[in-house]
Amino acid sequence: MTAEHVVECSFSDFRTVKGRKVAQLILEIPIEAADHALSVLGGVPRPDADRWCALVRLDKAAASGAAASRSERSDAPKEKSEGEKAVARAGILCREPEFQEWLASKTPFSVVTNINSLYGDPANRAAAMLRHMLDIDTRKELATDPKPLEAFKRLETSFQYRGRT
Repeated sequence: MTAEHVVECSFSDFRTVKGRKVAQLILEIPIEAADHALSVLGGVPRPDADRWCALVRLDKAAASGAAASRSERSDAPKEKSEGEKAVARAGILCREPEFQEWLASKTPFSVVTNINSLYGDPANRAAAMLRHMLDIDTRKELATDPKPLEAFKRLETSFQYRGRT
């Protein structure tokens, strides 16, 4: 990370998202810095792709020195691939009751019945349904095979925009 990847902002609000186990943080930046901030974040948000970032509280007095020393480190974690991020999102989604219910409604009844008899935990049932729908043996395949990755992204987008017109 270099100084051009840092956007100073002010934390101003917080809210939870109903039906999902997530929170949204509201960060304010001067309007003059908006274009730069969007550039650092990869542009305008898209519903079909997550862009993971880090949140760090700045000590304004030490910020310039700390940013320089961090950029010189060679042990910084490697950026995860799109597929690796999808594996993580799939795991998170399978633990959400709303996704479990939605996924069961999209899976053939005979498959749901069979899966329900094999798995007691709802998250494990959702994972099994997801694997069935994507025709994979393990969610880790999302990190290595582009075909199920694209199918997962379509499924994820469909879930995110269900019932909206």
